Amino acid sequence: MISKSVPYLGLEWEIRMRRSLDGEDLEVDVVVKKVIPNSPASKSDIRVDDVIHSVDGSAVTMHDTLNRLIKAKKPGSVAMLIVARGGKKLNIRVTLGERQIPLNRYHPPETMKAEG
Repeated sequence: MISKSVPYLGLEWEIRMRRSLDGEDLEVDVVVKKVIPNSPASKSDIRVDDVIHSVDGSAVTMHDTLNRLIKAKKPGSVAMLIVARGGKKLNIRVTLGERQIPLNRYHPPETMKAEG
């Protein structure tokens, strides 16, 4: 089977919707549900229940946004994440790993459609 090397963070997350501070709009949080053992994320300070706000200064607003931002990088490159934890914002540096996926499952970041 032909495969493609892609960057790997090593997280499972979910989308949570919440009202904005003014109560007018719905906002989206990308919440870490699991940090995969022995993954790049596990070697950083990312923890379960962290809310991922940005990757390299680009806002993370949906599941597909986080996927696109990571896929746009190269394995071995560094990603700077801003996460919320316990009312504080933290800067977390993660050196991305590498994994192989079947070529028929690979979608370049620029072809992925935004949700919503």
